[in-house]
Amino acid sequence: MAEHPVPHPNLAGYLFGILDPDQTAAFGVHLAHCEPCRAEIGDLRGLPAILTTQAPLDVPADLQDRTLARIRADGAPGAGPALTADGGSTGLYSAPVTAG
Repeated sequence: MAEHPVPHPNLAGYLFGILDPDQTAAFGVHLAHCEPCRAEIGDLRGLPAILTTQAPLDVPADLQDRTLARIRADGAPGAGPALTADGGSTGLYSAPVTAG
């Protein structure tokens, strides 16, 4: 079992190449002795390329403001009308589920 937090705190930085040279060298030494980290690096090796080749999402500029306003207006999670993707109401209400 790894003797560090899982995932290792430097794993993502190593994967994305943003560690400083000393951190990169130290993590490289760590990888030589830590099978779980080597496996994690192997599983995630293609992630940086995937993230940099995806087109940015085209979201409305006011999405965050509308979302936060709606949350404040509802007052309680799950107590208001269900919304459609364009911000309109479905006419259906959702309510919190409680164990009974």
